[in-house]
Amino acid sequence: MRNESINKDGGRDHWAPSGSALFAGGGFAMGQKIGDTGIRGERERKRSSPYTPANVLATLYQFLGIDPKATLPDFTGRPVYLLDDAEPIGELV
Repeated sequence: MRNESINKDGGRDHWAPSGSALFAGGGFAMGQKIGDTGIRGERERKRSSPYTPANVLATLYQFLGIDPKATLPDFTGRPVYLLDDAEPIGELV
C-alpha cells in the first residue's frame, strides 16, 4: 500500500515544481538518470540542481545548431534573449 498524503482540504498534495522528461537519440549521452527528487517526489535542492524548461530548450537548441544565448530584435530593435536561462543540461551534452 502506498503512503499518500491527504491535505487539510481532503486532496492529495502535488509537487508541481518536480517533473520528468525522456531524451532519446540525437547524440545525447544516454543511459543515465539526471536529478533526484527524493523518495516522496519533493524537489530538494540539496539532492540535485533543478533544471527548468529553458534548460531543456537550451539543450535542444544546441543540438540543432542554434546558439541558446542568441538574441533577436524586438519591435524597437532592442535585443531580446531567446531564453532566460540558456545553460544546456551538462549531463546530456
